[in-house]
Amino acid sequence: MIELPFLPQNVHAGKPPGWNAQNARRRPCPVCSGDTPAPLVIRPDRFVVHKCKNCGMHYLADIPSPEELAKFYQGYGIHKNYGFGKAGLWDKISANLNNPFINILENTGGIRGVSICEIGCSGGFFLELLKYRGGNVFGVELDANAAKVLEEKKIPHSESIPEGRRYDVFCLFQVLEHLSRPGDMLETIAGAMEKDGRLLISIPNAGEIAKAGLTWIGFRVDLEHINYFDLASLSNLLSRHGLLLEQFWEHAQPCIPRSGPVKSQPSSLTINWRRITGLIYPKPISSQGSFVATILARKG
Repeated sequence: MIELPFLPQNVHAGKPPGWNAQNARRRPCPVCSGDTPAPLVIRPDRFVVHKCKNCGMHYLADIPSPEELAKFYQGYGIHKNYGFGKAGLWDKISANLNNPFINILENTGGIRGVSICEIGCSGGFFLELLKYRGGNVFGVELDANAAKVLEEKKIPHSESIPEGRRYDVFCLFQVLEHLSRPGDMLETIAGAMEKDGRLLISIPNAGEIAKAGLTWIGFRVDLEHINYFDLASLSNLLSRHGLLLEQFWEHAQPCIPRSGPVKSQPSSLTINWRRITGLIYPKPISSQGSFVATILARKG
């Protein structure tokens, strides 16, 4: 097997969660529930990436206990050094042009008057954008610090999808790759979704493995990931819960720049100029790629 090294210390990614690989517990394939894992790669944190011999899904067959995972995600924002910023007026006005998720939702059924639940909403930045466009929003978040920010922003939220409520749209951005039983989450979503409801998902795109091979950078960044979906494996899992993939997009590069010397903060004039030119000119080639897959599915 290939053994991958940690990223350099001056890269603000690939921070290990602190899980002990020797205490890991076996689980079945998160897509087909089979138990035929073939070991492929040893990650920097010593957890092994397997490939299901039955359906081809890439995943960690051995993962931390449910208790260890729950404890980790209660302070996830601290681990990732997240800031819980507030959406400014410019963010809200320009989101239709420079936020791909807003653009997708507006063009596949709209936002105004639509009930939308974002799972893993963090501090609610995206929900603020949706609310500005007339969406009826709700957030699901486990992180205690993020929950305090949601309270301050007066965004309704809980730690799980409320029973008895139904939504037109669910959003999961960078969530399914963290779940030990992602099918359970999709089953709950399908049960709480209106007929022909929309599900917008964004994941690291393990379809790149077929192009980049087993040294794919996705096995070295975000070491809290335990599932590696490509479009086919995600579509397979969705269909098992009555959710059918309708459209998809592949975009972006992983955020792994080497940190350089500390520079002074740019002025507000510089920031606004960058925002304006970002709306006019195409993104540079350095940011173009296929590291993220975004999928729109609907309830059949």
